[in-house]
Amino acid sequence: MPFIKILILSIVVGTWNGKWFPSGRAERRAPAEEEASAIKKAGRMLGSSIEKMVTSTNDVVVICLQEMYNSEVVSNLASHIEVEGSKMRVASVSRFYNPERRRYENQQVAVISNRDEIDGGWISYKTDIGDAVPRGSAFASFVVDANTVTVYSVHLKSNYGGNTKLKMAQNQSLRSAGIRRLLSHIDGGAGLGEACGKVVIAGDFNCDYSAAEFKDDTVFRDLENSGFTNLMKGADCERIVTFPDRYNKGGATLDYIFSRNMISSGCPTSFAARGTSDHKPVFARLLPDDSEKPLGEFVNFGGEKIDYFVVNGKCPKLIAGEWERSVVSTNEFYQLEGFVVNVRTNTIGGISIEAEVPGEREYVRVQLWPQLGEVPCFSKGDIIAAMGYISEYKGGRELNPISNKYIQCRGRREIITKEFPLHEVVDGFPEHEGEYVFIEDFMPFGVSVFKSKNNKEHLKFKMLSKGHDEGDVVVAEAVMFEGSWDSKTRSLLRSGLPVRCEAKVGKFHDTISLNVGSLTESKKNIVLEKKNFSGLNALKKGKSYLFEAARVSAVEKFKSRKNRTHLKFSLRDSENNAVSCVMWAGSFDEKLYELLLSGGKFSVVAKLDDNERFVKSLVVSAIEKSEGKK
Repeated sequence: MPFIKILILSIVVGTWNGKWFPSGRAERRAPAEEEASAIKKAGRMLGSSIEKMVTSTNDVVVICLQEMYNSEVVSNLASHIEVEGSKMRVASVSRFYNPERRRYENQQVAVISNRDEIDGGWISYKTDIGDAVPRGSAFASFVVDANTVTVYSVHLKSNYGGNTKLKMAQNQSLRSAGIRRLLSHIDGGAGLGEACGKVVIAGDFNCDYSAAEFKDDTVFRDLENSGFTNLMKGADCERIVTFPDRYNKGGATLDYIFSRNMISSGCPTSFAARGTSDHKPVFARLLPDDSEKPLGEFVNFGGEKIDYFVVNGKCPKLIAGEWERSVVSTNEFYQLEGFVVNVRTNTIGGISIEAEVPGEREYVRVQLWPQLGEVPCFSKGDIIAAMGYISEYKGGRELNPISNKYIQCRGRREIITKEFPLHEVVDGFPEHEGEYVFIEDFMPFGVSVFKSKNNKEHLKFKMLSKGHDEGDVVVAEAVMFEGSWDSKTRSLLRSGLPVRCEAKVGKFHDTISLNVGSLTESKKNIVLEKKNFSGLNALKKGKSYLFEAARVSAVEKFKSRKNRTHLKFSLRDSENNAVSCVMWAGSFDEKLYELLLSGGKFSVVAKLDDNERFVKSLVVSAIEKSEGKK
């Protein structure tokens, strides 16, 4: 008898949040017999729901589960769900771990199916220890009508504690971050990867697209901008309540099914939970969209209509992990989206960008030649999207975009940042060490360029902002490494205007040092009070102050008993008040010493000296020349 290949024509995808399944109790297990009964009851409920959706024995059935206690519970539940005579089985289960509690979380997500998966796994939305974005996704891929369809089970940040505007905003931010990190994974990094792939996302989104209280959530917009269709709000579909309100106020739609490059066969259907959970299960029937995209058609992808071109009716190949070995032809069109880690300009004006492929620790060189015309200005931490042909150079391969239309800067590296005034960052050091923070408005001071041992040019400056007490200032060291700044950046820092920045909190010589990734001009008008030398007796020891411009004289180096070289000099203000100043070893260099010897007026940031050898003297932490400042 000849072998006949039977194609599976459609896929039924459902989602159900089991509410701390199977105990129904937050953080606690129920007696074994009670949990066993709950599993059987939920199995019967989900099985009867599937019966109403399945139309063929060839249908793939996939259920996305949330709030599952562990993989054993998922496996037990799957064994109690029968589809057309066969049991469901586990395709993937997450293993979210809580390092603070030193145990696995009690709310895992899972994907189960009546068919064997061809691939599967799970991802965490956390990027590092201390990241506040909870949970992640489980996923699995299945063959449907000779197509590969990947299904993701999601459970976004809840609204727990959202009784204040601040907490609501934090919850919204964490949901948005979670969905963006999911999209980054789906699309092979940050946006272009699987635009031609067939994907379904289903789960508990913990926000309602039709409710006013969630109008600031960007989750739905982010998904739709990335080419996904919200099956719950089709033109002919009525609103589906998936989270009935116990007080009969209408309930909410918190559970959703989104698809990309799939065709929905009718509206989704919700079913009664029958006392198994506070969420209803929702199911939808989908078919792969095999419509051909003609040569030259643009694909709507990303927050803006990205210049994404379909070549020969196919998506360009994705540069992903181990790309050097996977790229076999230099005549094929490839696409890349990654994080800029280095920017160099060559002698003929071309720009070489080194980009990191997200999650792969692979680096790709992108060449931007002068003949491309105007291209975006890239700096370290930017997200670059580029499409072009592969060429070989000095034993390696590089991507060469065919025009500037295929080069985009798509914002900065997505990092969940905490917004702080400068004094909170300084006061909280070293608690915030290693964190990315967004620093509110400050004044740059003492901006200068320096070269490292490997001859790279970096930018250093001090950040100044108002302190806790009237008249004092907070000071922090800051550095921008080569590739993250240009002449426009330096001009902004020297303009005398207040700025804001994104930075990583680090340490240098046991004091706080901020590695600045990007900065922008502030819209606020910051005025820092400048002191004169007549009022030193009124100043507090241990506090830093900004002093008005004064003339320098008597510049001299001296050595301490420990044979360390320090610097002392005098400053005299416009009222002829003079003060002695000292800069300890490590706080000045030969370039600054030569600048002081040249004379002129300088502004300083300093503290009162605690050393009795200096009468009414200042310990200077930052200094800049006031005359001829550029």
